[in-house]
Amino acid sequence: MLKKDNEFKKTTFGYLVLASTLFLIGIVLLISQNRLQKKSNSLLAELNNSKDKFFSVIAHDLKNPFGAILSYAEFLKGDYDAMDDEERKEIISGIHNAANHVQNLLNDLLTWARTQKGEIGVNKSQINLYDLTEEISNSYQLTAEKKKIKTEINIDKGIIVNADKFILTTIIGNLLNNALKFSFPDNKILIDAKKENDIIKISVADFGVGMDETTVKNIFNLDSKLTTKGTANETGTGLGLKICKEFANIHNGNLFLESKPNKGSKITFTFQSV
Repeated sequence: MLKKDNEFKKTTFGYLVLASTLFLIGIVLLISQNRLQKKSNSLLAELNNSKDKFFSVIAHDLKNPFGAILSYAEFLKGDYDAMDDEERKEIISGIHNAANHVQNLLNDLLTWARTQKGEIGVNKSQINLYDLTEEISNSYQLTAEKKKIKTEINIDKGIIVNADKFILTTIIGNLLNNALKFSFPDNKILIDAKKENDIIKISVADFGVGMDETTVKNIFNLDSKLTTKGTANETGTGLGLKICKEFANIHNGNLFLESKPNKGSKITFTFQSV
């Protein structure tokens, strides 16, 4: 009887220990889940706040060109007969520039929205990197000539990469456009590319206004200042670099920015060509 009693006590104690352990594990899991939920809610709130700021700036950027179009249209409507041909052409040119600004902003916004919804896929093919870069550079030739900027392509003509052409074209085009926008006139832009095993490094460097450390640190944030005028007072959407960063991530690559005020900027896109 004593032996059975001792065994009963040991068994009961074992069950109590097991139950206590399970209870403690449950408490720990509950606390962890609660903390994780709070962290997720905080992250979601922060993300929503950033997006609210982002769309607030976008709305402001849209307001300016639409306001310009409305003002120009009112001039034409009220004083058309009193204007000479030169004045009319000037106003029409202003309307065209403002409408072009709106179109660029909306195109960038729609592209960015597609990346957020996961609608941009990766369809790789064999691409001659020099030929593609030269083609992109030629499309910006008129802009470069206006600012007397020479674009130098330092890429081996034999480099073939396995990449998504749309993503590659978008990134290089945005980086070149950005470099032209912020370059000082009578200068040059360097486009370099290297292939080390399966790693491709493409860089676009300009000698222009550059950025300070704070701007470099926050340039990819949604709530950072989106628009800065170029050296020839060019307007922009401010989404270019953010789209490049998104596309680099989609392509399992990365984007690196180096910049110094009044010295210029160098942006490098790296990815694996497999």
